[in-house]
Order: sequence, then structure tokens, then C-alpha cells
Amino acid sequence: MVTTPATKVAARKARLTTLFLFCLTISTVTAHPEPNAEAASFTNQEKGARQILIYEDGNPYNYCEAEHPTVDTYPDPPVKGATLSNVQMFIRHGDRTSQSFYPVDHKVTYECSAQTDYNYFTSAPNGSNASLITTQVVTIPQDSPYAKSIWKGSCIPGQLTPKGAEQQERMGRALRRIYVDKLGFLPEKFQPEKFFVRSTDFWRTRQSATSLINGLYTTPSSSGATPPPALRLTTLPFELEYLVFNERDQCPRVNQLKSIIARKSPLLQHLYTHIPAPIISACKIIDYPNTVSVDEVSDFVSPRVCHDLPMPCVKEGEECVDGMGVMEAMAVFRSKETGEMLRDSEGSFELLKVGFGPAVEMVRRNVIGGNARKEGGEGVVFSLYSGHDTMLMPLLAVLESLDLRWPPYASNILIEQWETPSSEKYIRVIYNNRIVRTKSNWCDLSWCPVQTFLDRLEKYLPGDDYLETCQEQPKRKPKNSILPPYMSDVRK
Repeated sequence: MVTTPATKVAARKARLTTLFLFCLTISTVTAHPEPNAEAASFTNQEKGARQILIYEDGNPYNYCEAEHPTVDTYPDPPVKGATLSNVQMFIRHGDRTSQSFYPVDHKVTYECSAQTDYNYFTSAPNGSNASLITTQVVTIPQDSPYAKSIWKGSCIPGQLTPKGAEQQERMGRALRRIYVDKLGFLPEKFQPEKFFVRSTDFWRTRQSATSLINGLYTTPSSSGATPPPALRLTTLPFELEYLVFNERDQCPRVNQLKSIIARKSPLLQHLYTHIPAPIISACKIIDYPNTVSVDEVSDFVSPRVCHDLPMPCVKEGEECVDGMGVMEAMAVFRSKETGEMLRDSEGSFELLKVGFGPAVEMVRRNVIGGNARKEGGEGVVFSLYSGHDTMLMPLLAVLESLDLRWPPYASNILIEQWETPSSEKYIRVIYNNRIVRTKSNWCDLSWCPVQTFLDRLEKYLPGDDYLETCQEQPKRKPKNSILPPYMSDVRK
């Protein structure tokens, strides 16, 4: 869905009438901060310097940038002689700017001048007569009468920053050392027919995909008449998008299911009525006297934390937003919310099947169909899907991952298909540089038989009556609903 200034204002007003937290009624909300014992063992200076937000199982969690496999950490297959035959990779976009503007934003600067969008136009279907190359550059003139309604610099809302592009390029370079140099799985030079690249239709996700491929295959400047190889990047109209829950355009049943889960779950009821104190405090400071939601607090704070920008205060020398406190609280809040909503509640299975079934079918088709049935056609060995946290969380929940923490920027899931010398096929799943561990141990995803993996996916396929199921509407609007706009769009 294309976002315009008018639709942004309308969407924000709609959210503010339905959100479960209102700062103006803050006295009715009970604040119960839930400190993390492991995180408390690190000083604020240590956490701030390293942008570490929370520690779990001894592993660092950094919302500002996820870990990715390296040639040193990448595990060898447990069967000698096994060969890699196919990879599906799912990534969250890299570091970005906030999605909305707030009164205090004109005091900070976000620079994206190094990030340009290139369009290569041709006058013939085969591209033989290149006619024009254009670049899109954002400018924010300070002599504009509206200058104080936005930050300084050269970034639009929700744009991938140079830092975000570098995160993806760095990951691409690491993958080259693994898949090209170590395994010989991918060719030395870019061959378009071996790749299928798909993105949601947002500038930040499209640029994240191209940045990763650019890191994987850095092409020197061409000195002759031969143009560099072309990367085909596939998008869908947002009305047809299935890499995220599409309740807004195609599947309103998803909202019904989320509402039912929220009403029936004691854990979610507790979460939504015990908002952590740092979030409540930030809510009052950021956009006072207007109301700001939990999502908007997170959207405002996270880019400032990740870019070491100052936090706003009520007045100079008075209470300021505790950026790291908000991020720690949000990491815990989102982890519990996601686990309950998508994995652990009574309605989670139906929600995933209805909301994410078409994407599961895509993953399954890429595994079982052979090259001829893969997206992108015959010969594809590497499929890249660039999206949002709202793409990665459902996929991890389908796999019943123990780690359902809020996916950091540049999060990555690798679904690898291996074949042994005896022609046995196995699946391995790596998320942010670690093998995915499942809650019920339905399969060891360090080396899972393909059929076991397919049987798991089979449960979530949408079925022939999918469209009919999607169109179901609530029979009545629940009273006093506290449902937040959980995963309702791809604003993140």
C-alpha cells in the first residue's frame, strides 16, 4: 500500500482511536517494569557503548543489528561429503529512519544522501538501446517554511540509512566467503539465472535486497561499453502481498483471530495492562500533549538509540526519555507478545495458517518442486526474500522457534537444503548465526530430514477454501477491546 501524507494522517488517527495505551489516561494504567537479571549485571555504559539491549541464554541481543553467519562460525554439515543444493534466505531490512515525525525531530539529523535509487530505462524490450539512467535523491531545504516539521538531513520516513545498506553489504560479503569461497555453491561471478530476488514494495526492503547482492557480488566499474549484469527484483502490489499478514486488503479474518487471542489470553491481558514504566514515561514526553502508542514510542526511540542521537526531555535539565530503558522493555514486551500470539496460544495455529499460509506454501514449493517449480524458474539455487520483522516472526513461529525475540535490523533466516553421498536430503535452518531450536523438538533443525520438514509445513498450507476463510468477519465488535495493532502492517 502506497503511503501518502493524507493516508499517513488518517492511519495515525485510526490507530490512536483503537490503541490500548493512551498517555492522557496514563493514571489508569499500572506500570510494572520487569527488569532482566542478566541485563542488570551489565552497566549502562557497557550496554550503551555496545548497543546491547538484553541478554538471554548468555547470547547478546542487539536490536540495532542482527548477527549473521561468517566463514568462522558457519557449521560444517554433520555428514562428510554432503553438498548444498538450494538456499532460501529471508531478511529484515537494515537500519532505517522513523516512520513518523514528532515535534522534537527537527533538532536531529538523518543523512541518506549516499543512498540513491537508480532506474535504468530502455527503449527496446531486450534492453539493447539504453536511453536514460536516473537517480532519486531526497533533499530537505532548511529555508522551507515547513522545515521544522521534519528532521534535518536527506532522509524520508522509514528510509534505509547508509548504515542499513552497509549492514546488508557486510552480510553479503560474509555469505560470499561461505557460499562462493568455502563451499563453491555459488558461482564466482554473478549469474542472474541462479538467483530469485523478491521484496515487499518498499524503498528500504528493495535497497536491502540489492545491497546484500552487491556485497555478495561487488562489480567493479565498467570501463567499456558492456553494462554490468542486471539484477531482476520481483515485487507484488501490496494488495496481493503474502510475505506479511495481509488483513488490511485481503484477509480480514486475521484481525478477528488476533482479537480473539488477545481477549482469551491471560498473558496478553497482563501485558497490555502492565505497560513497562520506561515506555509510559517516554509516551508522555515524546509528543505531549498528543497521544502516542507503544508502537510509536518504539518507532521514535529505536533510530535514536541506534544512531546515538540525543533523547528528548520535558524541559532542559528535567526528565528525559530513557532510550535504553525503552528498548530493553520493548524487547521483553515484544518477545512475550509474539510467543503468545503466534506460537503458544490456543488460536496461534489458525492465525498462522490463515495469515501466513501462502508464504509457507512458497517455502514448501521451493523445497519439493525442484528447480522447475521454484520461484524464478529452472536453474535457481538461491532465493532471497527481503521484508520486515513481520515476515520473519511468523516464519519462525511456523518452525516453533524458541527464539521469538523482536527481530533486529538485518535479521536473517537461511533455509538450506543438503544432499548426502547416499542421496538423502536434509534441511538446516540458521537464524541470526544460530541453528534454530524448536520448543517441542519436533526436529533437529541442524540436520532435519526433508520429509519431516515438509510434513511440518504441510500443516500450515492454506487449502482450497482459503479465500472464503479469509473473508470471515467478526459477528460483533467486542466491547472494551484492548487489542493493539499487532503485526497489522509493515510499518516496522
